[in-house]
Amino acid sequence: MKQTGKAIRILLFAVVAALCIAGAYRILSWKDTMGDYLSSAEQLYATPRDLVDVLFVGSSHCYAGVNPDLLWRDFGIAAFDMAISGQDKPSSLYYTKEALKSQSPKVIMVDLLATTFEEGVPGNVYRNMLSMRSSPDQVRMVLEEPVEEKADYILKWPVIHSRYRELKAYDFVSNEYSRYGRGYCYRFAANEVIHRPGTESMEDTTLISDGNRRWVDSFIRLAEKKGASLHMIILPYEMSIEDKMIFNGVQDYLAEKGIPCIDFNCMMSTLDIRYLTDFMDEGHLNYYGGAKVTNYLGQFLRDTYGIENHAGEPAYAMWDKSLKYGEHLVAREESRAIFEPNEYMDLLLSLEDLTIVLRMDGDGTGTQFDLPGAVSAIGLDPSFARKTGIAIVDRGTVLPEVPRAGEELYLNELSFQDMLSITRDDEDLVIEVNGEELFEPYDGLGVYVYDRLLGEPWQTRIFY
Repeated sequence: MKQTGKAIRILLFAVVAALCIAGAYRILSWKDTMGDYLSSAEQLYATPRDLVDVLFVGSSHCYAGVNPDLLWRDFGIAAFDMAISGQDKPSSLYYTKEALKSQSPKVIMVDLLATTFEEGVPGNVYRNMLSMRSSPDQVRMVLEEPVEEKADYILKWPVIHSRYRELKAYDFVSNEYSRYGRGYCYRFAANEVIHRPGTESMEDTTLISDGNRRWVDSFIRLAEKKGASLHMIILPYEMSIEDKMIFNGVQDYLAEKGIPCIDFNCMMSTLDIRYLTDFMDEGHLNYYGGAKVTNYLGQFLRDTYGIENHAGEPAYAMWDKSLKYGEHLVAREESRAIFEPNEYMDLLLSLEDLTIVLRMDGDGTGTQFDLPGAVSAIGLDPSFARKTGIAIVDRGTVLPEVPRAGEELYLNELSFQDMLSITRDDEDLVIEVNGEELFEPYDGLGVYVYDRLLGEPWQTRIFY
């Protein structure tokens, strides 16, 4: 009997210990494949079976250059970017295998950047090796990686156990976009790239290496086994001469094997991709450059492979939601260039899931803009300015006067980490988010926009 009780206590201890370790691992685990707590791996694992028709594989060049949201919006193509920062050859191959465990794409498009390097920077090594679920393939991937201490990457815990000081909110509460996003990373910054003409047309060749040949052959076998069409791509960036020579050698081998390849660096003028406005930096397109590549790919995939249009089908709700998220990001970015309040309000009215806080002191006359007309356009009676001077439009609904007469405090939980409060300070009202004041009294219109879908604010705007 004593032995039985002891066994039960040992078993209970083991169960409790396992649960504690599992809970700690969930918090400490790596959740970033492209920056900002965005994980294409999590997005893949959250995708229901057999919905992806086109699988893109590659590094940050891929998640900056191919936008599945636009493929969905304009062509109804259910595409996914299985892209990770600095994705090397073992990672690209084994993440493709990981995707094929649950998806049956008709076309696999692989970016060739991985053929130009063997070792990545540590942060990208973590992204590539720690984000995949533990499995025999994850072990094989690590064993093929050119890193030391392979056991640490296989077990993961030795690498992530010291993350305590860097933990942030999304370690405890999952980033929703890391579930329904389709692998794209929105970046709007435009920085001029100094282009060295002639590199893209250079014919000098570096003979394909044994490692690159084995990598290409592995993809050919994998695609044949899964019944998918394999297509290689080279996404736009400012290539070095060395990279171009490697690409030439790889493309020669692909031609021998009958595998098609699109080199977008040779199509810059055709697609009107501009070095002044369409790049984030020398290595990456921004949203506007990526849209041009994506539009070409959409037409190409439709015309060459006859990819089915799934727009409107309930099973593809993730693509609808991801597109909506992207539209909010684009709207926020484009709102920065709007300087007329009526136009700004029209943009806000075109979107759902916004909480809009307005403050207007005075009657709004005597300014360069028609401020009463602007607030009327959003459904508000301009007389609010003569009362509290504060109004809130929450997800399309104008809220009653806040705070109401006699109330000292108004609270609105914008997200799990953001709280809007309005308090009385003598005769004045103070508007704060997380303790930071939004507006000072003035004769004009202040607009604060919180995007509940993004879980982030836009900018605070002031119109005089």
